[in-house]
Amino acid sequence: MDFGICVQDLLNTKYLRSITKVVAGESGLFKKVSWVHILEIRDIVKECVNGGEMVLTTGIGFTSKEVAVNFLKELIDQKVSALCIEMPLYYHEMDQEMIDLANQYDFPLIEITQISRFLDITKDLNTMLINNNAKLYHDADHYDNKLSDIRGTIADGIRYTAEYLDLEVAYLPIKGKQYGASPGLKSFIQSKLSALENILKDDETYCRGNIAIKHLKIFEKSWGYLVFNSTKRELSQFDILILNRLSNKIKNDLLEELTKKEEMLYKSNGWLKEWLEGSLSEASIYEKLREFGLRANMKGLLVCCTTLCCANISDCQSDEGGDEGAADDRKSFDDFLFHTTIIVRRAFEDEGFSILGYMEGNIISYIIMNSGAEENLYERLGKAIGHLREWKNQFMDYKDSVFSIGKKVDRAVEVVKSYETAVETLKGIDGQCGRTVIYDRLYANRLMEKLQSNVIEEFISDHLRTLLNPENLELLQTLRVYFECHCSKQKTAEKLFIVRQTLYFRLQKIEDILGKDYDEGEKRFALEFALHAYFYEMEKAQMKKAGAVNKMQKDIG
Repeated sequence: MDFGICVQDLLNTKYLRSITKVVAGESGLFKKVSWVHILEIRDIVKECVNGGEMVLTTGIGFTSKEVAVNFLKELIDQKVSALCIEMPLYYHEMDQEMIDLANQYDFPLIEITQISRFLDITKDLNTMLINNNAKLYHDADHYDNKLSDIRGTIADGIRYTAEYLDLEVAYLPIKGKQYGASPGLKSFIQSKLSALENILKDDETYCRGNIAIKHLKIFEKSWGYLVFNSTKRELSQFDILILNRLSNKIKNDLLEELTKKEEMLYKSNGWLKEWLEGSLSEASIYEKLREFGLRANMKGLLVCCTTLCCANISDCQSDEGGDEGAADDRKSFDDFLFHTTIIVRRAFEDEGFSILGYMEGNIISYIIMNSGAEENLYERLGKAIGHLREWKNQFMDYKDSVFSIGKKVDRAVEVVKSYETAVETLKGIDGQCGRTVIYDRLYANRLMEKLQSNVIEEFISDHLRTLLNPENLELLQTLRVYFECHCSKQKTAEKLFIVRQTLYFRLQKIEDILGKDYDEGEKRFALEFALHAYFYEMEKAQMKKAGAVNKMQKDIG
């Protein structure tokens, strides 16, 4: 099988055979060539090559030995395959330092012994490379067809590819079963993993010599690594082409498998409504969980509810029938559910949770089952939701979604309490896009949400009095910090970045408004609650305003 054109192949053509002489780096003549390029501008090598080129130069810019050596170093750093220098006109003798450098890196250094028409050489050689690339893509299409005919598992595709290319092929998922990896290869990948995670981006491939690694991502989330390794030869352009084809096949297979799993879950999740409503016994809940392969030894359960700021699904919930538009809407709705749940499931599983999703009306509810440590439960929940906000897909931008996490419960039959508190809390933050609220961490705000707004406003006004006037807002903030610092004047002054004398002056003005006993007993408690209520209502109003502006911008867009 043709694995691409190398430096030696080009030197053997009629265009170069009689006018070239290899003076160094003969061990690198097998390197593959992607393009033949004329390059004279020594100061911008990095901007002019992508790697894999055979470079032709007259040497007109080599004004000194140092300039020529640095030019060669830059080409080697940029993974260029070879350098050909026209000797008769400008650069008459190859410097020994260049020869030694080329030999050190197995970099072919070639003399062009006659004055030549570079334009004609590059035209003919690049035409040959283009035709060869066309053949490579034709062969890759043939590989695709054969791979499709197999219709087997991921392991079958990896086995076929390894035989087809005569090299080692391995799939190393982040979680789950590994395929085709020898102990030595797994050890090598693990040792390089931290560096690879920084090097590899979504559409990039790590390729060095006889090994290539492709980072597999689904919905912007790392799913694993596909590795090609050869003990017989350096990997070629065709190998990398097949690596990309196989990685796409694996990603599509994984996505299809995940989608089928979610479809099965959604077709049989009517029981989740009964669980959320508290209609199932403990035994029946655990029986259902076992059917879905979920463990019963949970360390707490919560319900997370969300509404959709960026996707209107109400129109997608029409009944299926003869109307083609309704069928399309239904398919979009199903796709939305499957893909959203796949993303959400992965985000929470990475933080030690198992989830089951249920949708009713415009609210999606996720039953979150904790199997990790209890002491950092809410920190891990925050991380999972943070991961969601970073992801985007064709259905939803989670950055603007509202998440409400209900009361933590210890028994499966108590999930109804978590569900009710999650829904209730969600209603209280409706329209405040991008916010996450945890019921167990609302503290005094749980009371705030149950009080009528006029009652809160009256309580705030009665206790804070003229501190609420615009000219006294500095005093209001000072009182808030003073209470937060447990009435320590030193800590308050430090936190406000003011001198003690300024603080004493402000506290005296506060005392004139509120009375001498403002920092004592029940009056202090009432003032602290009023302060908390004031700033809580201010923050809520700002969030609603920001949500309204965000919605208006999206509507305009």
